[in-house]
Amino acid sequence: MNARVAKINEVNSKFAVVCKKLQDHYTNIQQTILLHCDETVFRIVLDIMPRMTQIVQLITHDEVLDKFREQVLQIRDSIDAHLIYENKATNRVADVLGNYSNEVFDETFSTSFFDKINNLLEKSTNAGKEHRIGEMLDMYITAICLFEAKIRDEIRFYKGENVRIGEMLRRWTFGNFSWISRSGNGYDSTAKIWESVLENVVAPMKALPEKDLQNYKDARNNCNKIIQRLDRMDLLVEAGINDKFIYSINDQTYTVQIGDTNVITMQSVADKLNTVSEGIQCKYLTMDVNRSIALAASEFTDYQLDEDCLLFIADNKFKIEQFCTIRSILGFNNWVYESTYNERTKKYYIASQIKAPTKDELQMMMQVQKKKKIWTIMDDFTVMVAQLKCPTDWIKHLQNHSRSVIGN
Repeated sequence: MNARVAKINEVNSKFAVVCKKLQDHYTNIQQTILLHCDETVFRIVLDIMPRMTQIVQLITHDEVLDKFREQVLQIRDSIDAHLIYENKATNRVADVLGNYSNEVFDETFSTSFFDKINNLLEKSTNAGKEHRIGEMLDMYITAICLFEAKIRDEIRFYKGENVRIGEMLRRWTFGNFSWISRSGNGYDSTAKIWESVLENVVAPMKALPEKDLQNYKDARNNCNKIIQRLDRMDLLVEAGINDKFIYSINDQTYTVQIGDTNVITMQSVADKLNTVSEGIQCKYLTMDVNRSIALAASEFTDYQLDEDCLLFIADNKFKIEQFCTIRSILGFNNWVYESTYNERTKKYYIASQIKAPTKDELQMMMQVQKKKKIWTIMDDFTVMVAQLKCPTDWIKHLQNHSRSVIGN
């Protein structure tokens, strides 16, 4: 009888000891991460920060952006190599325990389960020593999942849910020694205590490392976004950003995209639209060569136009719809334009309401676009630095710098 009482107390004390060990281990993990990042990604970020003003103000200097891109790529590669670990197991507990799950849960007053948790913590420590930070965190999360599973099993036991044959003795024994094993609490009260531990202690313990891993994945995604934006810096029209054209004809609405376009002239925009549109034709009318000759040209005369524009022509009624992301380049505001019938040409038409930009104006638009992209890149970079848990004063410096640049 005394042996059983001792075993009950051993099981209970194991929970407290392992819980404390799990909490202490996360503190060690944070120290390991800090040491690793201080030697890798933090050094790169620290080298970039003094040149952020240069990056913003000298956006036409390719070598500045090239160096920045190279360093962001180094950060991403370091994240991939050390901070991320993809656990493909659909069930962490089952994956670790395998065929031993019943044995571990069924053993009356067994403490072998906690040995498996200790083993995982040891593997986590070893992974950290080898700078496999993502794997270190993943092993730790798995250890908490096992601890969580053991507590859920305790709750099930005290609630009497699907009690296994081997546990009947344990329930009878606990019933006799409740004053020892449960401080006088009944089964229902003990189950509620365990549920509280699960919600208020274990869940937060697991949330922290899970957030760390997610932050590293998000930081990698932000690196990719920055690199992509740098690679597309010279595109005035970008796929999925500002290349969408929406129009309706013959009771059908079409949404077309011209894709990435390094716009040199408005003629290139018209040509692109013609390759993706059905039922309408786009023409670029310009007076660049000779105004008097241009005004005498048939399109200017026929449609009574007197300045550069994009002209859309169709045999049937049509509309240019709202929310065309390419509208500012085409010379349209964000509303619906309906076609007008032209008696002379027997065609329906819509001409852009704003003078189509010249080649020089397109270059100016490109510079404005670049500036906006740089601002977005700075925001992404600042968020990425925060996700990597760089020092707080670095993050504040980047935030203040970004706001001051945008303010100017």
